[in-house]
Amino acid sequence: MSKLKYFLFTAFWCVNLADLSAQYTTTGLDLDGDMAAWYDAAIGQEKSPVLEGTFYKLEHAALDKNPYFKGAHWANGHLTFNGQSYDQVSLLYNAFRNLLLIRNTALQLSSIEPTLLNQQKVDGFTIHDRQFVHLRDSLAPSHGPGFYEKFYDGDSIQFYIKRIKNEYIRANRVEFVDEDRFYLFDGQKYTKFANKNTLYKTFPEIKAELKAYGSSLKTNLKRGDEEGVLKLLRYCDNLLMKK
Repeated sequence: MSKLKYFLFTAFWCVNLADLSAQYTTTGLDLDGDMAAWYDAAIGQEKSPVLEGTFYKLEHAALDKNPYFKGAHWANGHLTFNGQSYDQVSLLYNAFRNLLLIRNTALQLSSIEPTLLNQQKVDGFTIHDRQFVHLRDSLAPSHGPGFYEKFYDGDSIQFYIKRIKNEYIRANRVEFVDEDRFYLFDGQKYTKFANKNTLYKTFPEIKAELKAYGSSLKTNLKRGDEEGVLKLLRYCDNLLMKK
């Protein structure tokens, strides 16, 4: 038996013994076969001990004003950690502190133990049907390294949103306000996106066509019209592909 197979086999029984209420089947177990695939299927990737992290005490949060992306509740999503993918993981993204948490059911103190992952090993995640990627160091926009939503991934351009919540104290109450930042990537550099004029200045060769289409949309990100911006980005991408 290889060292990897021996480790997975031992790890499975250790976790199994730690959780006496869990029931796993050895059906399909072949010590000479793909132990890694069997292990993931049997115990569930979200319970795998390879997820490095520490206990994290959740901050008090009101339902309407809180530091979390799309609300203070766990949501099932997809996680890529240290190059490995995990499906159906309970996630919570703190946009104020730029931290991704998971509800780690492998820990024994509680079935909903909040765990702060090793953030440097988080490659990306999908939560509330939004895809986030970890942009590191020199690959990040001017805002700096961290998690960015990949809002549009086209053939010629990409568009990223840094989801930000800033904290304010108003009338002895703590409030969190969305103050997102937007970035256009043309394949070479990031440009901070303020409005439609950013596209016109970045791509002067298609400015006339973009302005004509943009005027018909009446879109403005400051009003939260992300759907209108998405239409404009798609149109811009198509024009660039035809050049």
